[in-house]
Amino acid sequence: MEILVISDDAVEEQISRSLEASPSLPWRISRSKVSDFLRASGATFSDEDGLFHHQQPAAGGSTSAQPIILNRVVEISDQTLKALGGENSLLARGLVTSALDHVLRGYKKVIGTPGVCSPVGHLVPLVSQWKLIGKKVPGLRTPEYKYGYGPEPIDSAPFARPIWKSPFDFYSWKVSDAPPAVHWDSFVVNRPEGTPVLLYFFGKAWDAQFLAPGQALSEELKGRLRELIPALQETFGAFSGESLMFADGPVLTFASFSHYFSAASRQARFQSVLLEGLAAELPLARG
Repeated sequence: MEILVISDDAVEEQISRSLEASPSLPWRISRSKVSDFLRASGATFSDEDGLFHHQQPAAGGSTSAQPIILNRVVEISDQTLKALGGENSLLARGLVTSALDHVLRGYKKVIGTPGVCSPVGHLVPLVSQWKLIGKKVPGLRTPEYKYGYGPEPIDSAPFARPIWKSPFDFYSWKVSDAPPAVHWDSFVVNRPEGTPVLLYFFGKAWDAQFLAPGQALSEELKGRLRELIPALQETFGAFSGESLMFADGPVLTFASFSHYFSAASRQARFQSVLLEGLAAELPLARG
């Protein structure tokens, strides 16, 4: 069985790197840049009408001969846009995501599908993440924040540990000591109380741990984190991903979710979780 891992032309991707480092895999692993994958599938972009044209069947062959697609295009870079449309192309990232979605629909088995504003799942800023997950999981806390539209100044004095950041800074949670020099769409968050916790999953496999040396999760907290995974998967259209939480005694605060594995890939059990998740998922494709 072949697994074809598709990734952006330039953005570093952690899962394919981990698979390549795994000895004696039961699957044959191949890789493709998303631009090469789309072109090989007959998708070409035309500046004349600003559209992709699909010149042959999306998957290009019988389903029995198809590889399993592991879509890990977590971001579409400028290099991908140039590769598909040329140096001065008008090609937009949304068009690449749309073309990728069209091509993937021609494959029998795809792990990781495009969603809202993202080629793999849903990509939403922190404020939207907090509102969505807060509705999904009553009782789960989300951070306090203030947002200043345009040049509007905002006062962070009420916050004990203010963090000046972007709504798309999913993992930079270090306390800031000064606001930005120029206020424009300023965004400040009160860093949640407690110890940061990393929760990550790949299909049905998962792991969680404190991001602090010498501390171990209680069984009660592990159970609560595991119960959050279905809500994360549904909210963010995610087959896989990682989430940052803060645990302060019995109080659990959701901080962010990401389709990258920038934090999880540095954990000792990341490779084991990845292989366990694949092993549980792939037998379904053999029928």
